[in-house]
This record gives sequence, C-alpha cells and structure tokens, in this order.
Amino acid sequence: EVEDDEACLAEPISCALNCLELSPVQQGDIVAIIGSGPLGVIFSDLVRWKGASEVVVVERSREQIVVASQACQADVFVNNSEENLRARIAEITGGRGVDVLIVAASSVEAQTAALHLVAPHGRVNLFAGLPRDNSTLCWDANFIHYKECAVCGTHGSRPEHVHAALQLMASGIIQAKRYISCTLPLAEIDRAIEAARGVGRLKIVKP
Repeated sequence: EVEDDEACLAEPISCALNCLELSPVQQGDIVAIIGSGPLGVIFSDLVRWKGASEVVVVERSREQIVVASQACQADVFVNNSEENLRARIAEITGGRGVDVLIVAASSVEAQTAALHLVAPHGRVNLFAGLPRDNSTLCWDANFIHYKECAVCGTHGSRPEHVHAALQLMASGIIQAKRYISCTLPLAEIDRAIEAARGVGRLKIVKP
C-alpha cells in the first residue's frame, strides 16, 4: 500500500521512531523540536501520534517555517532568530519547561540550550549529530542533577523500526508525501544536490 517515493522515507522515519523509543513521549506531554527540516516535520507528526498535547517547533529561518507549517501538525512555531527562545518556552509551558525536547538541528547552540528548556523529569534527545571539528558542548551538570532529566542521543535504527515506519505509512497515520518537496530524475542530480543544500525545502526524491 506504500508507493515507492514514500517507501524511501522509511529510513528517516525509522530513525525518528528509534529516538522516541529512547526518549518516550507520554500522553499529554508538551514536546519541543528544534529544527524544522524533514526530520523536524516527521517528529511533529510522530509525537502527536504518541499523544503529545502540544507540539512546538523551533526554527531560525522564516522561509523554512513557511514550508514546515504546510507539512506538519505543530501547534506553535518559534523563530529563535527573532524571539527569545527561553522566554517563549516559559510562556508556552507556564514556566515549567517542555516534557520532551528533541534537537533535530546540527547546532552546538541548540544542544547547549536544551537543558534550559526542559522541565523537571524531562527528556532531552540529541538527535542531530554535530560537525566533527565543532562537537564539544559546555553544560552546567547541575541542570541535569537538580532537574533529574534524562539526556540521550540517537543514531540510526533497527529493522523493526523500518517495519514500523512502513506500517505507519500503509495505515495512513503518517502521510509521507507531505515530506517531499519535489521529485527529480537522476539526470538532474546536480540540481537535486543544490536544492538539498538550500532552505525552504523538505525531502527531494528520485521518481
């Protein structure tokens, strides 16, 4: 029941499912996702399916926010290049912080900010890797100690996650076509790579 262009997205969806196994979302949680690229959009749908009561997506690019808002189920978008992120999260959560925070952006700044945004007993997942030459964080460990929060990283997935991703697409729970910005033939690979480097897009696939 899954078309080929959707099926190729089972891999990123499976990685997101692995993340949510390690940093679970519970019914009624407020979840924040930093980054509104393809994985940020996928996460917004998956955490809603898992029972999140409110989904907040954080993004620095206005253009990317426009694209993501048309493809995902987030309740709030926060442009952290124009708004104070900590103040905005405090406003949304009544000062408590979010229950689950997923960093789906390859940014030292975003990962460093995570502990300031999560609630006591919250879960932080560093989903996106950092550049090898810039992968050191400076954290106050007391945030983890006194908030009793869990910090976890996610890399890759297992075969059962891929199977689950295909089942979610086949059942219509996940509508993967919304994650595809355009399809380009292999003959236009240079154009596809250039498009993938830019902002204001989601996934680019070969028909």
